[in-house]
Amino acid sequence: VSDVVRVRRPVAPGLAVRAVFPNPAREQATVRLDLPDREAVTVALYDVLGRQVWSTTDRAGPGRRDLALPAGRLASGVYTVQVTAGGQRERARLTVVH
Repeated sequence: VSDVVRVRRPVAPGLAVRAVFPNPAREQATVRLDLPDREAVTVALYDVLGRQVWSTTDRAGPGRRDLALPAGRLASGVYTVQVTAGGQRERARLTVVH
């Protein structure tokens, strides 16, 4: 019988959407990302019918990054925020109210 040994496996670094705030939003929202490498990041907003209503592409370095979303230009409703970088895709929800 031996002592308990705790082993931690490192989590593979990858794209992560940490938060979309404020949610619900009126004028502007922010999507907070963690990026593993310097790469092009595409952020797109889709309405409930799956139509793309806005997108932008930015070159960002590794680490935490905040990108602005133009909630004030959108109709009130629920949107899907899709972030694509380095062959990975993450999604989050955003509610816009006016």
